[in-house]
Amino acid sequence: MLKTRDDRYGGVIVYNHTLSLSCEVFQREIELLIEASSGKEIIWISIPSYQSGFIPILTKLGFEFHHCDNQNLMLA
Repeated sequence: MLKTRDDRYGGVIVYNHTLSLSCEVFQREIELLIEASSGKEIIWISIPSYQSGFIPILTKLGFEFHHCDNQNLMLA
């Protein structure tokens, strides 16, 4: 189950250590999070490189690339 916290700008930050290992489970969880966060400004999620299979799921749901480092890609 995805764990989140609100940020000070009206958004939601997903703790990436709570991401599922399954693409199917991740997709269900992120869709539920989107529904539950309808009043929020933005959802931030950092995807580790070893879970890059989640990136197409997120982009299909409207997430966009924000920034990256050597190990993670941040989408919003």
